[in-house]
Amino acid sequence: MKSNIKMKIAIAFILPFIILILLGYFLYQTSLHTKEYIYWATHTFEVREQIAEIRANMNNIDREERGYLITGDDKYLKSYNSELSLIQPNIDNIRQLTMDNPIQEKNLDILESLIKEREEELKQEIHLRQTQGFNENKFRALTEIDLNKMDNILKVLEDMLNEEAHLLKERMTNQQLSLSKLNDISTVGVLLTFIFSMITSFLFYKADKDRDALERINTKIRISESELRCSNEELEQFAYVASHDLQTPLRHITSYVQLLIAKIEETTKVDEQMKKWIQYITSGTLQMKTLIDDLLSYSRVGEVNVEEVNVTKVIEKVSEMLQEPIRETNAEIIYEKLPVVLGTKTQLHQLFQNLIGNALKFKKPNLAPVVNIRCEEQGAFWKFYVSDNGIGFDPKYSTRIFTMFKRLHTSNEYPGTGIGLTICKKIVESHGGEIGVDSAEGKGSTFFFTLPKKMT
Repeated sequence: MKSNIKMKIAIAFILPFIILILLGYFLYQTSLHTKEYIYWATHTFEVREQIAEIRANMNNIDREERGYLITGDDKYLKSYNSELSLIQPNIDNIRQLTMDNPIQEKNLDILESLIKEREEELKQEIHLRQTQGFNENKFRALTEIDLNKMDNILKVLEDMLNEEAHLLKERMTNQQLSLSKLNDISTVGVLLTFIFSMITSFLFYKADKDRDALERINTKIRISESELRCSNEELEQFAYVASHDLQTPLRHITSYVQLLIAKIEETTKVDEQMKKWIQYITSGTLQMKTLIDDLLSYSRVGEVNVEEVNVTKVIEKVSEMLQEPIRETNAEIIYEKLPVVLGTKTQLHQLFQNLIGNALKFKKPNLAPVVNIRCEEQGAFWKFYVSDNGIGFDPKYSTRIFTMFKRLHTSNEYPGTGIGLTICKKIVESHGGEIGVDSAEGKGSTFFFTLPKKMT
Protein backbone atom coordinates (compact mmCIF):
# COMPACT_ATOMS: atom_id res chain seq x y z
CA MET A 1 0.00 0.00 0.00
CA LYS A 2 2.79 2.39 1.00
CA SER A 3 4.65 1.54 -2.19
CA ASN A 4 1.48 2.31 -4.17
CA ILE A 5 1.17 5.78 -2.61
CA LYS A 6 4.81 6.53 -3.27
CA MET A 7 4.33 5.62 -6.92
CA LYS A 8 1.31 7.92 -7.12
CA ILE A 9 3.31 10.74 -5.54
CA ALA A 10 6.07 10.19 -8.09
CA ILE A 11 3.54 10.29 -10.92
CA ALA A 12 1.93 13.40 -9.43
CA PHE A 13 5.36 15.08 -9.48
CA ILE A 14 6.40 13.91 -12.94
CA LEU A 15 3.16 14.71 -14.78
CA PRO A 16 2.96 18.39 -13.73
CA PHE A 17 6.63 18.76 -14.58
CA ILE A 18 6.11 17.38 -18.10
CA ILE A 19 2.98 19.50 -18.56
CA LEU A 20 4.75 22.64 -17.36
CA ILE A 21 7.62 21.97 -19.77
CA LEU A 22 5.17 21.61 -22.65
CA LEU A 23 3.23 24.69 -21.58
CA GLY A 24 6.48 26.61 -21.21
CA TYR A 25 7.49 25.58 -24.73
CA PHE A 26 4.12 26.65 -26.20
CA LEU A 27 4.26 29.92 -24.22
CA TYR A 28 7.72 30.59 -25.51
CA GLN A 29 6.76 29.91 -29.13
CA THR A 30 3.61 32.02 -28.81
CA SER A 31 5.52 34.88 -27.21
CA LEU A 32 8.00 34.81 -30.11
CA HIS A 33 5.13 35.12 -32.58
CA THR A 34 3.63 37.91 -30.48
CA LYS A 35 6.92 39.81 -30.49
CA GLU A 36 7.15 39.37 -34.26
CA TYR A 37 3.62 40.73 -34.78
CA ILE A 38 4.35 43.68 -32.49
CA TYR A 39 7.56 44.37 -34.43
CA TRP A 40 5.72 44.40 -37.76
CA ALA A 41 2.90 46.53 -36.37
CA THR A 42 5.48 49.06 -35.16
CA HIS A 43 7.21 48.82 -38.53
CA THR A 44 3.92 49.72 -40.26
CA PHE A 45 3.45 52.76 -38.01
CA GLU A 46 6.96 53.92 -38.97
CA VAL A 47 6.16 53.61 -42.69
CA ARG A 48 2.88 55.51 -42.27
CA GLU A 49 4.70 58.26 -40.39
CA GLN A 50 7.26 58.62 -43.21
CA ILE A 51 4.48 58.75 -45.83
CA ALA A 52 2.67 61.42 -43.81
CA GLU A 53 5.90 63.43 -43.64
CA ILE A 54 6.26 63.33 -47.44
CA ARG A 55 2.66 64.48 -47.83
CA ALA A 56 3.28 67.36 -45.41
CA ASN A 57 6.52 68.24 -47.23
CA MET A 58 4.75 68.38 -50.61
CA ASN A 59 1.94 70.55 -49.24
CA ASN A 60 4.49 72.89 -47.66
CA ILE A 61 6.50 73.05 -50.91
CA ASP A 62 3.38 74.02 -52.86
CA ARG A 63 2.39 76.63 -50.29
CA GLU A 64 5.85 78.20 -50.11
CA GLU A 65 6.22 78.20 -53.91
CA ARG A 66 2.88 79.99 -54.36
CA GLY A 67 3.88 82.47 -51.69
CA TYR A 68 7.06 83.24 -53.57
CA LEU A 69 5.29 83.51 -56.95
CA ILE A 70 2.81 86.05 -55.50
CA THR A 71 5.15 88.11 -53.31
CA GLY A 72 8.64 87.48 -54.68
CA ASP A 73 9.81 87.36 -51.03
CA ASP A 74 12.98 85.24 -50.63
CA LYS A 75 11.84 83.92 -47.25
CA TYR A 76 9.30 81.74 -49.09
CA LEU A 77 12.03 80.52 -51.42
CA LYS A 78 14.22 79.62 -48.43
CA SER A 79 11.41 77.63 -46.79
CA TYR A 80 10.66 76.01 -50.17
CA ASN A 81 14.28 74.80 -50.54
CA SER A 82 14.33 73.57 -46.94
CA GLU A 83 11.20 71.45 -47.44
CA LEU A 84 12.44 70.20 -50.82
CA SER A 85 15.66 68.86 -49.25
CA LEU A 86 13.65 66.59 -46.93
CA ILE A 87 11.78 64.74 -49.68
CA GLN A 88 14.51 62.38 -50.98
CA PRO A 89 15.72 61.22 -47.50
CA ASN A 90 12.12 60.38 -46.58
CA ILE A 91 11.64 58.44 -49.84
CA ASP A 92 14.90 56.54 -49.18
CA ASN A 93 13.73 55.71 -45.64
CA ILE A 94 10.42 54.34 -46.92
CA ARG A 95 12.20 52.33 -49.62
CA GLN A 96 14.42 50.80 -46.96
CA LEU A 97 11.46 49.98 -44.72
CA THR A 98 9.28 48.52 -47.50
CA MET A 99 11.88 46.64 -49.52
CA ASP A 100 9.99 43.40 -48.70
CA ASN A 101 6.73 44.75 -50.20
CA PRO A 102 6.60 44.79 -54.04
CA ILE A 103 3.34 46.81 -54.04
CA GLN A 104 4.93 49.64 -52.08
CA GLU A 105 8.10 49.42 -54.19
CA LYS A 106 6.00 50.00 -57.30
CA ASN A 107 4.12 52.86 -55.62
CA LEU A 108 7.44 54.42 -54.59
CA ASP A 109 8.75 54.30 -58.17
CA ILE A 110 5.61 56.10 -59.39
CA LEU A 111 5.77 58.60 -56.53
CA GLU A 112 9.44 59.39 -57.05
CA SER A 113 8.85 59.95 -60.78
CA LEU A 114 5.88 62.28 -60.13
CA ILE A 115 7.77 64.26 -57.50
CA LYS A 116 10.78 64.72 -59.82
CA GLU A 117 8.45 65.97 -62.56
CA ARG A 118 6.82 68.33 -60.09
CA GLU A 119 10.22 69.60 -58.90
CA GLU A 120 11.24 70.44 -62.47
CA GLU A 121 7.97 72.33 -63.06
CA LEU A 122 8.38 74.24 -59.81
CA LYS A 123 11.92 75.24 -60.77
CA GLN A 124 10.65 76.55 -64.13
CA GLU A 125 7.85 78.52 -62.45
CA ILE A 126 10.29 80.09 -60.00
CA HIS A 127 12.65 80.94 -62.84
CA LEU A 128 9.82 82.64 -64.75
CA ARG A 129 8.92 84.62 -61.63
CA GLN A 130 12.53 85.71 -61.17
CA THR A 131 12.97 86.75 -64.81
CA GLN A 132 9.50 88.03 -65.82
CA GLY A 133 7.91 89.09 -62.54
CA PHE A 134 4.37 88.32 -61.36
CA ASN A 135 1.62 87.73 -63.96
CA GLU A 136 -1.78 87.10 -62.38
CA ASN A 137 -3.33 85.34 -65.37
CA LYS A 138 -0.35 83.08 -65.83
CA PHE A 139 -0.31 82.43 -62.08
CA ARG A 140 -3.97 81.32 -62.12
CA ALA A 141 -3.30 78.97 -65.04
CA LEU A 142 -0.25 77.50 -63.32
CA THR A 143 -2.18 77.06 -60.07
CA GLU A 144 -4.82 74.93 -61.81
CA ILE A 145 -2.11 72.74 -63.40
CA ASP A 146 -0.27 72.50 -60.08
CA LEU A 147 -3.41 71.29 -58.32
CA ASN A 148 -3.82 68.48 -60.86
CA LYS A 149 -0.17 67.44 -60.41
CA MET A 150 -0.50 67.52 -56.63
CA ASP A 151 -3.68 65.45 -56.82
CA ASN A 152 -1.73 62.72 -58.64
CA ILE A 153 1.02 62.76 -56.01
CA LEU A 154 -1.47 62.77 -53.13
CA LYS A 155 -3.36 59.87 -54.73
CA VAL A 156 -0.20 57.74 -54.80
CA LEU A 157 0.51 58.67 -51.17
CA GLU A 158 -3.07 57.75 -50.27
CA ASP A 159 -2.66 54.37 -52.01
CA MET A 160 0.50 53.76 -49.97
CA LEU A 161 -1.28 54.70 -46.74
CA ASN A 162 -4.16 52.36 -47.62
CA GLU A 163 -1.71 49.53 -48.28
CA GLU A 164 -0.07 50.10 -44.88
CA ALA A 165 -3.50 50.35 -43.23
CA HIS A 166 -4.40 46.97 -44.72
CA LEU A 167 -1.12 45.47 -43.47
CA LEU A 168 -1.59 47.07 -40.05
CA LYS A 169 -5.11 45.66 -39.71
CA GLU A 170 -3.86 42.20 -40.67
CA ARG A 171 -0.92 42.40 -38.25
CA MET A 172 -3.00 43.77 -35.39
CA THR A 173 -5.47 40.92 -35.90
CA ASN A 174 -2.63 38.38 -35.79
CA GLN A 175 -1.25 40.10 -32.70
CA GLN A 176 -4.62 39.92 -30.92
CA LEU A 177 -4.98 36.24 -31.83
CA SER A 178 -1.49 35.54 -30.54
CA LEU A 179 -2.15 37.40 -27.27
CA SER A 180 -5.44 35.55 -26.88
CA LYS A 181 -3.65 32.25 -27.45
CA LEU A 182 -0.98 33.26 -24.93
CA ASN A 183 -3.68 34.06 -22.38
CA ASP A 184 -5.46 30.74 -23.01
CA ILE A 185 -2.27 28.73 -22.57
CA SER A 186 -1.43 30.62 -19.37
CA THR A 187 -4.94 29.96 -18.00
CA VAL A 188 -4.73 26.26 -18.83
CA GLY A 189 -1.29 26.11 -17.25
CA VAL A 190 -2.51 27.72 -14.02
CA LEU A 191 -5.52 25.41 -13.85
CA LEU A 192 -3.48 22.27 -14.51
CA THR A 193 -0.85 23.36 -12.02
CA PHE A 194 -3.54 23.99 -9.42
CA ILE A 195 -5.19 20.61 -10.06
CA PHE A 196 -1.97 18.67 -9.82
CA SER A 197 -0.94 20.66 -6.76
CA MET A 198 -4.16 19.58 -5.05
CA ILE A 199 -3.56 15.96 -6.07
CA THR A 200 0.00 16.12 -4.79
CA SER A 201 -1.12 17.60 -1.48
CA PHE A 202 -3.74 14.86 -1.08
CA LEU A 203 -1.21 12.12 -1.82
CA PHE A 204 1.23 13.62 0.67
CA TYR A 205 -1.53 13.57 3.24
CA LYS A 206 -2.25 9.90 2.40
CA ALA A 207 1.46 9.13 2.76
CA ASP A 208 1.29 10.43 6.36
CA LYS A 209 3.82 13.21 5.71
CA ASP A 210 6.76 11.03 4.84
CA ARG A 211 9.41 12.98 6.75
CA ASP A 212 12.15 10.57 5.93
CA ALA A 213 11.58 11.10 2.20
CA LEU A 214 11.60 14.88 2.59
CA GLU A 215 14.80 14.71 4.62
CA ARG A 216 16.43 12.61 1.93
CA ILE A 217 15.35 15.17 -0.70
CA ASN A 218 16.78 18.03 1.39
CA THR A 219 20.02 16.14 1.88
CA LYS A 220 20.31 15.56 -1.87
CA ILE A 221 19.72 19.26 -2.48
CA ARG A 222 22.46 20.21 -0.03
CA ILE A 223 24.83 17.72 -1.64
CA SER A 224 23.93 19.02 -5.10
CA GLU A 225 24.62 22.62 -4.03
CA SER A 226 27.98 21.60 -2.62
CA GLU A 227 28.81 19.63 -5.77
CA LEU A 228 27.73 22.58 -7.92
CA ARG A 229 30.04 24.95 -6.03
CA CYS A 230 32.92 22.50 -6.40
CA SER A 231 32.07 22.00 -10.06
CA ASN A 232 32.12 25.77 -10.69
CA GLU A 233 35.48 26.10 -8.95
CA GLU A 234 36.88 23.17 -10.92
CA LEU A 235 35.46 24.63 -14.15
CA GLU A 236 37.19 27.99 -13.56
CA GLN A 237 40.43 26.18 -12.72
CA PHE A 238 40.07 24.00 -15.81
CA ALA A 239 39.50 27.08 -18.03
CA TYR A 240 42.66 28.67 -16.63
CA VAL A 241 44.79 25.52 -16.95
CA ALA A 242 43.44 24.67 -20.41
CA SER A 243 44.06 28.17 -21.73
CA HIS A 244 47.48 28.31 -20.10
CA ASP A 245 48.55 24.88 -21.40
CA LEU A 246 47.41 25.78 -24.92
CA GLN A 247 50.05 28.51 -25.02
CA THR A 248 52.98 26.06 -25.29
CA PRO A 249 51.82 24.06 -28.36
CA LEU A 250 50.64 27.29 -29.98
CA ARG A 251 54.09 28.82 -29.51
CA HIS A 252 55.60 25.69 -31.08
CA ILE A 253 53.18 25.91 -34.01
CA THR A 254 53.98 29.60 -34.50
CA SER A 255 57.75 29.00 -34.36
CA TYR A 256 57.70 26.07 -36.78
CA VAL A 257 55.36 27.92 -39.14
CA GLN A 258 57.81 30.84 -39.22
CA LEU A 259 60.70 28.44 -39.89
CA LEU A 260 58.68 26.70 -42.60
CA ILE A 261 57.81 30.03 -44.24
CA ALA A 262 61.45 31.13 -44.16
CA LYS A 263 62.53 27.80 -45.70
CA ILE A 264 59.88 28.03 -48.44
CA GLU A 265 60.91 31.58 -49.29
CA GLU A 266 64.56 30.49 -49.53
CA THR A 267 64.01 27.40 -51.71
CA THR A 268 60.85 28.14 -53.65
CA LYS A 269 59.52 31.01 -55.70
CA VAL A 270 56.53 32.22 -53.67
CA ASP A 271 53.54 33.09 -55.86
CA GLU A 272 50.47 35.12 -54.83
CA GLN A 273 48.47 32.01 -53.85
CA MET A 274 51.23 30.80 -51.53
CA LYS A 275 51.53 34.28 -50.00
CA LYS A 276 47.80 34.20 -49.30
CA TRP A 277 48.07 30.78 -47.63
CA ILE A 278 50.99 31.97 -45.52
CA GLN A 279 48.97 35.00 -44.48
CA TYR A 280 46.04 32.75 -43.48
CA ILE A 281 48.34 30.62 -41.32
CA THR A 282 50.02 33.54 -39.55
CA SER A 283 46.78 35.48 -38.98
CA GLY A 284 45.06 32.32 -37.70
CA THR A 285 47.78 31.58 -35.14
CA LEU A 286 47.83 35.23 -34.07
CA GLN A 287 44.06 35.22 -33.62
CA MET A 288 44.24 31.99 -31.60
CA LYS A 289 46.96 33.50 -29.36
CA THR A 290 44.82 36.60 -28.77
CA LEU A 291 41.80 34.44 -27.95
CA ILE A 292 43.77 32.33 -25.46
CA ASP A 293 45.22 35.46 -23.83
CA ASP A 294 41.70 36.88 -23.44
CA LEU A 295 40.38 33.61 -22.01
CA LEU A 296 43.27 33.59 -19.52
CA SER A 297 42.42 37.17 -18.53
CA TYR A 298 38.76 36.24 -18.10
CA SER A 299 39.55 33.16 -15.96
CA ARG A 300 41.86 35.23 -13.71
CA VAL A 301 39.03 37.64 -12.78
CA GLY A 302 37.76 36.07 -9.57
CA GLU A 303 38.14 37.04 -5.96
CA VAL A 304 38.96 40.70 -5.33
CA ASN A 305 42.02 41.40 -3.16
CA VAL A 306 40.87 44.72 -1.78
CA GLU A 307 43.35 47.56 -1.67
CA GLU A 308 43.27 51.32 -2.19
CA VAL A 309 43.84 52.08 -5.87
CA ASN A 310 44.58 55.55 -7.25
CA VAL A 311 42.61 55.67 -10.50
CA THR A 312 44.60 58.64 -11.84
CA LYS A 313 47.79 56.58 -11.67
CA VAL A 314 46.00 53.65 -13.31
CA ILE A 315 45.01 55.89 -16.26
CA GLU A 316 48.58 57.19 -16.53
CA LYS A 317 49.91 53.63 -16.65
CA VAL A 318 47.31 52.57 -19.23
CA SER A 319 48.20 55.60 -21.39
CA GLU A 320 51.83 54.49 -21.33
CA MET A 321 50.84 50.93 -22.31
CA LEU A 322 48.72 52.26 -25.20
CA GLN A 323 51.31 54.82 -26.27
CA GLU A 324 51.76 53.32 -29.76
CA PRO A 325 48.05 53.27 -30.83
CA ILE A 326 47.59 56.71 -29.23
CA ARG A 327 50.44 58.08 -31.34
CA GLU A 328 49.26 56.30 -34.50
CA THR A 329 45.71 57.65 -34.22
CA ASN A 330 46.76 61.05 -32.84
CA ALA A 331 44.36 60.36 -29.96
CA GLU A 332 43.75 62.59 -26.95
CA ILE A 333 43.03 61.09 -23.50
CA ILE A 334 41.35 63.71 -21.29
CA TYR A 335 41.02 63.25 -17.53
CA GLU A 336 41.37 65.29 -14.38
CA LYS A 337 42.36 64.13 -10.92
CA LEU A 338 40.40 60.93 -10.30
CA PRO A 339 39.62 59.43 -6.87
CA VAL A 340 41.04 56.51 -4.92
CA VAL A 341 38.80 53.42 -4.93
CA LEU A 342 38.77 50.00 -3.32
CA GLY A 343 39.68 47.12 -5.62
CA THR A 344 42.36 45.05 -7.29
CA LYS A 345 44.89 47.20 -9.12
CA THR A 346 45.63 44.71 -11.92
CA GLN A 347 41.94 44.18 -12.64
CA LEU A 348 41.17 47.92 -12.70
CA HIS A 349 44.15 48.39 -14.99
CA GLN A 350 42.63 45.75 -17.32
CA LEU A 351 39.22 47.45 -17.10
CA PHE A 352 40.42 50.89 -18.19
CA GLN A 353 42.83 49.43 -20.77
CA ASN A 354 39.98 47.53 -22.47
CA LEU A 355 37.64 50.55 -22.52
CA ILE A 356 40.25 53.05 -23.74
CA GLY A 357 41.61 50.50 -26.24
CA ASN A 358 38.10 50.04 -27.68
CA ALA A 359 37.70 53.82 -28.00
CA LEU A 360 40.91 53.94 -30.05
CA LYS A 361 39.92 50.92 -32.14
CA PHE A 362 36.35 51.95 -33.00
CA LYS A 363 37.22 55.46 -34.14
CA LYS A 364 35.70 57.36 -37.04
CA PRO A 365 37.77 57.43 -40.24
CA ASN A 366 39.93 60.54 -40.61
CA LEU A 367 39.00 61.78 -37.12
CA ALA A 368 41.41 61.68 -34.19
CA PRO A 369 39.89 59.86 -31.18
CA VAL A 370 39.08 61.90 -28.08
CA VAL A 371 38.55 59.87 -24.88
CA ASN A 372 37.11 61.72 -21.89
CA ILE A 373 37.23 60.09 -18.43
CA ARG A 374 35.34 61.59 -15.51
CA CYS A 375 33.49 60.45 -12.39
CA GLU A 376 30.90 61.49 -9.81
CA GLU A 377 29.86 60.33 -6.36
CA GLN A 378 26.96 57.91 -6.05
CA GLY A 379 26.37 56.91 -2.43
CA ALA A 380 29.04 54.43 -1.34
CA PHE A 381 30.40 54.26 -4.89
CA TRP A 382 32.19 56.35 -7.49
CA LYS A 383 30.49 56.33 -10.88
CA PHE A 384 32.96 56.56 -13.75
CA TYR A 385 32.24 57.62 -17.33
CA VAL A 386 34.50 56.76 -20.31
CA SER A 387 33.25 58.69 -23.37
CA ASP A 388 34.56 58.73 -26.94
CA ASN A 389 33.78 60.34 -30.30
CA GLY A 390 33.91 57.07 -32.23
CA ILE A 391 31.49 55.26 -34.54
CA GLY A 392 29.05 54.31 -31.76
CA PHE A 393 26.37 51.63 -32.26
CA ASP A 394 22.62 51.04 -32.16
CA PRO A 395 21.35 51.27 -28.53
CA LYS A 396 19.47 47.98 -28.95
CA TYR A 397 22.86 46.21 -28.68
CA SER A 398 23.69 47.80 -25.29
CA THR A 399 23.28 44.46 -23.48
CA ARG A 400 24.54 42.14 -26.22
CA ILE A 401 28.02 43.69 -26.36
CA PHE A 402 28.80 42.51 -22.80
CA THR A 403 28.14 38.86 -23.77
CA MET A 404 31.15 36.69 -24.55
CA PHE A 405 31.93 36.35 -28.28
CA LYS A 406 28.97 38.58 -29.28
CA ARG A 407 30.51 41.05 -31.72
CA LEU A 408 28.82 43.82 -33.72
CA HIS A 409 31.51 43.80 -36.43
CA THR A 410 33.47 41.10 -38.22
CA SER A 411 37.12 40.49 -37.34
CA ASN A 412 38.05 41.73 -40.82
CA GLU A 413 36.48 45.12 -40.06
CA TYR A 414 37.82 45.43 -36.51
CA PRO A 415 40.21 42.87 -34.98
CA GLY A 416 39.34 41.28 -31.64
CA THR A 417 37.86 38.23 -29.93
CA GLY A 418 34.62 39.56 -28.43
CA ILE A 419 35.78 38.95 -24.84
CA GLY A 420 37.09 42.39 -23.81
CA LEU A 421 33.80 43.88 -22.63
CA THR A 422 32.83 40.57 -20.99
CA ILE A 423 36.01 40.87 -18.91
CA CYS A 424 35.08 44.48 -18.04
CA LYS A 425 31.63 43.36 -16.87
CA LYS A 426 33.06 40.56 -14.74
CA ILE A 427 35.65 42.91 -13.16
CA VAL A 428 33.07 45.55 -12.26
CA GLU A 429 30.57 43.01 -10.87
CA SER A 430 33.27 41.22 -8.86
CA HIS A 431 33.91 44.62 -7.22
CA GLY A 432 30.21 44.92 -6.33
CA GLY A 433 29.47 47.49 -9.05
CA GLU A 434 27.38 47.74 -12.20
CA ILE A 435 28.31 48.57 -15.80
CA GLY A 436 26.35 49.88 -18.79
CA VAL A 437 26.65 51.99 -21.93
CA ASP A 438 24.88 54.82 -23.76
CA SER A 439 25.52 54.99 -27.49
CA ALA A 440 24.12 55.97 -30.86
CA GLU A 441 25.35 55.22 -34.37
CA GLY A 442 27.85 57.83 -35.50
CA LYS A 443 27.71 59.71 -32.16
CA GLY A 444 30.24 57.85 -30.04
CA SER A 445 29.73 55.84 -26.84
CA THR A 446 29.80 56.46 -23.10
CA PHE A 447 30.55 53.49 -20.86
CA PHE A 448 29.65 53.97 -17.20
CA PHE A 449 30.34 51.80 -14.17
CA THR A 450 30.55 52.01 -10.38
CA LEU A 451 33.42 51.12 -8.04
CA PRO A 452 33.41 51.22 -4.20
CA LYS A 453 34.82 54.28 -2.45
CA LYS A 454 37.91 54.30 -0.30
CA MET A 455 37.11 53.69 3.38
CA THR A 456 37.55 56.82 5.50
